[in-house]
This record gives sequence, C-alpha cells and structure tokens, in this order.
Amino acid sequence: MSLFLNGYGDYDFARQDLGLIGSYGGKTYSNQPISQIPIVFVHGNSDGALSDGSKYGTGWSSSITYLTSKNYSTATLYATTWGDREKLNAYKRTHSCEVITRIRTFIEAVLDYTGAPQIHVISHSMGVAISRKAIRGGYIDADDGICNVGSSLRSRINTFIGISGANYGMCQCSGGNTTAIYPTCNKKNGFWPGEPCGIYDSLTAQQLCGGPIRGCSRNAYSQLLQEMNEDPINEGSFVFSFWSYDDDLINFHDSVYGRPTSFVPFSNATRVFRNIDHMATKDKTPDVQYKLLKTHKF
Repeated sequence: MSLFLNGYGDYDFARQDLGLIGSYGGKTYSNQPISQIPIVFVHGNSDGALSDGSKYGTGWSSSITYLTSKNYSTATLYATTWGDREKLNAYKRTHSCEVITRIRTFIEAVLDYTGAPQIHVISHSMGVAISRKAIRGGYIDADDGICNVGSSLRSRINTFIGISGANYGMCQCSGGNTTAIYPTCNKKNGFWPGEPCGIYDSLTAQQLCGGPIRGCSRNAYSQLLQEMNEDPINEGSFVFSFWSYDDDLINFHDSVYGRPTSFVPFSNATRVFRNIDHMATKDKTPDVQYKLLKTHKF
C-alpha cells in the first residue's frame, strides 16, 4: 500500500504493526489503470482487513480472493484495519469519533488516490454503522467527544452493501446496568436498543427485546443509530442489506423489538439467509456481493 499512502501517513492505513494482514490495496505501478469501480471494505468489531486465521478474524480475504478471480486488481480493492484485533477488547469499542473519522479519511484517500468519480463500499457487522456515518458526515456526540465528520459523500458512493449490521442496536445491550458496564452498549454511540415497556417476571429484558413481544418499539435507542435511521437520505445510489436468521452473534433471529436490526433503512433490496452464522454472511457470500455490484439485484 506504499503508493496508496501518499499524503495520509499519519493515519497508518497500512497497519504494518499487524504484518501482511493489516491492510490491502494499492497500485503495483504508478500509472496502473483503474478498470473497475474501486471497492472499500469496512470490517466489524475485532476483525481486520485480512484473515488472521481465527473464527471471528476472517477479514475480507474471501471477498478479495473471489473478486480477484473476476479481474479486480489491487488497484481497485481497499481494506484497512481500524482496531487492535484483540477479541477481549470487543466490549470497549464504540462508533467513536476516532474510528468513524479514520474510515471517513480512508474513503477520501481511496477517492483521491484512484481518481474515481465513485466507489463501492462493502461493510460487515459493526463496520456497517461506522461506514454509514463516515459517508453521511455531520456531527457525532460520542463517548470520546464531539466531532464533525464533514459533508456528505453520498454522491461519491455508487453501491453500499451492509452485511449483518446492528442498525437498531443489539438486544444483548438491553436491561439492567449493561449500558454502564459495557461501553459498546452505551446510549450515545453504542448498541443500546432501548428498553421494553412493563415488567414480565418470566422474561429478561433481552428476551423481550428479541421476542414476539414488541414492547416500546418506537422508544429511543442509540442516539447515533437513531439519527441515521430517521434521516431520509441513504448512503449511495444503490443500497443493499442482508443478514442471517441464524446469526450466532446478533441472535434473536436478528430481531430488535420486532425490527430486523441488520436492515439498512432505505435499502433498495434486502435478503435473509438461513443456516449460516455471523461471519459466514460475509465469507460465504462473495458471489452475492459481486452480483449486487454488477446488476444491483440479488
């Protein structure tokens, strides 16, 4: 990625501290042609640019391998790692000013470097909301301060794909002191889904959130997520979202108070898979991702 990093050295997009799996992309020679619309990949919590061999650290290796077989070059595929990849720190991570600004700058860097009028963005898990806000721009009232991401980049995004995100929060962040104990569940820029109405002795707050009882389905939830979801402007010319009914991390059949949390509002189309887990929605669907980019249909 050395050529790609011109002018962006302070952001360490190469992530050489992680070795060869910290990033991907860049021209192999300075005047290499850009023959496809470039793609930016944004990974989820504790994941990274490329696979580290662990169950929840598969990165974008499968997608990149598949797209390379479809004549995409390194000059058109871009990924960077935005976290430390330490699984034990997952509960600390939020949609912070630091992370969203980093991904925003990465998107701008790819646009500048390639000279492309538009790019595609493919995101997974926590990376869905991170990339949505990076594209949308505007202010963030986060746990690490208040920041202005900048103006909207929507006109520069051809296709946005959100895979297994948590756009309405996560039921694991409902009830008790969860939002106080786990930073990732906080009410400003975390995964807080809101709270159920009433008291049901036989059910936990998580079960109420994910079950058939919808509770206060229109109550406030995570401020950052709610602001994005209620803004009628989407993330690109074409927006798609898909997820699994059997997701092992989101659980509750992807439901948060009766809404599929992985649904990106204003999507042009959606698809629900069965019998695949959270990481497989990314790793086992490169053909679906490719078809959406090329045909804008599932």
